[in-house]
Amino acid sequence: MAYESILFDARPESGCRSVEELVRLGQKYLREHALSEGQWMLGMGYDNGVFPGEAHPTRFDLDRISEEIPIAVTHVSGHLCAVNSRAMEILGYDGPDPQVPEGGEVDPSGLLKEEAFSDLKVRQAMKGPDVNQLMEGTRQAARLYASYGITTMQDARTGEEEYRLLLLAGKSGALSGDVVCYLTPEAAEKWLPRQNPALNAYKDHCRMAGAKIFLDGSPQGKTAWLSRPYARVPEGKPAGYRGFPVRRPEDVTWFFGHCMENHWQVNVHANGDAAIDQMLYCYEAAREATGCREDLRPVIIHCQTVRPDQLKRMAEMGVRASFFHDHVWYWGDYHYESVLGPERAEQISL
Repeated sequence: MAYESILFDARPESGCRSVEELVRLGQKYLREHALSEGQWMLGMGYDNGVFPGEAHPTRFDLDRISEEIPIAVTHVSGHLCAVNSRAMEILGYDGPDPQVPEGGEVDPSGLLKEEAFSDLKVRQAMKGPDVNQLMEGTRQAARLYASYGITTMQDARTGEEEYRLLLLAGKSGALSGDVVCYLTPEAAEKWLPRQNPALNAYKDHCRMAGAKIFLDGSPQGKTAWLSRPYARVPEGKPAGYRGFPVRRPEDVTWFFGHCMENHWQVNVHANGDAAIDQMLYCYEAAREATGCREDLRPVIIHCQTVRPDQLKRMAEMGVRASFFHDHVWYWGDYHYESVLGPERAEQISL
């Protein structure tokens, strides 16, 4: 089965530039693809930034595609997910007091944010493609990288299931290149050797390069944690809405200390400057608690709204910044007009 048939394509590049068009494309997908019993219809790539009024699809919009089949369509940022009413029921989010994983939010309209859909137990409830389909998708993705001359790829959030899949893909010859993996805290605890990741060898074209932790979401999804409010606050949020943290500071400090004790490099997803503040404060606190002086080259991933004072502190602490300039290419105007406003947008990804 071709990779394109595994997931419903809701990207703007596929012509999806409104909620109505998303519904139409979803209906067309269901007419052309037969799902197995219990399988979810999973989609990816919708961008409300190009939709009229910046509207997200609601559960009722997706109910027009199907009321019987659970549907989940991921936002282009990967930090939000719109689901239909059947999915809300299965995930236990449809009652008066839904149990939402810490670090996540659930909007009654069917919009799930951060850990509300990326939590391991939630993802396991979303029955998607089988192993053979995932293997073929992995094979085609690796070939796409190779077609551009890229022979070493990175998987930036490798859980236990993803690591097993990548090892199987490498052993079977599905990987036309090598994959460097940054493991989730749970997977790192189980799989990552207690040594500097530079010493870890490749196995079946995969190498464990360190641990990965998320501290906030994305600016374009308006879940990044900022020190100042968003320029245009999402509907239903208070005027001072600044996004939100994913983890408590004491948990972040403990995890950093755990990484130091095990000689692990850590990659930290932090888009908003408030999340970057948390990373720097907690990493410094972990160093003081453990007495670690090893240069483990911690990295802040995306680092979009980093401030000059933070860059100075990062240099002093030996913390690296990894900027993702595609954010500017794809959403520069959106950041300027809606997300950050002119002043902060001018400084994005310094």
